[in-house]
Amino acid sequence: MEVIENLKKLISNFIENRQFAKITTGVVLSVSPLKIQLTNELILDDSMLAVTWTDEALDPEYVGQTLHLIRQDGGGFYYVLYKKIFHYKRKVKGGSDE
Repeated sequence: MEVIENLKKLISNFIENRQFAKITTGVVLSVSPLKIQLTNELILDDSMLAVTWTDEALDPEYVGQTLHLIRQDGGGFYYVLYKKIFHYKRKVKGGSDE
């Protein structure tokens, strides 16, 4: 019985400490070299990041912008997702714009 209890505890600890894939946000601190600060104060450098929409360096206009990231299963590496802002006007009944 002690072996079974130890196995249960081992499995429980493994699951609690496992870092599953996760979507998060971060603010671009610099583009050359690329540095993004997560909400928990962790700063990621370009060795921990993969920009998914371009192979080129990001434009300086990205500094200060919030981007979405996906943490790789197991942690330690993040995929930077393109953030596109849509501007639209919603039409109310009667056809006029708000």
